[in-house]
Amino acid sequence: MWLVYFVFGMVTRYEIPIWATALLVIIVDRTVTFITTSAADKRSRLRE
Repeated sequence: MWLVYFVFGMVTRYEIPIWATALLVIIVDRTVTFITTSAADKRSRLRE
């Protein structure tokens, strides 16, 4: 969760072009999705 706040804090702190902001949003989204999927996979293995 801190990653999301950090990235969007950077966006508001510095003057970043809109294309770079969009790229950061996509990168954060993909990273959070990867972490969520990995955690769910590990939890499912623990239950077996």
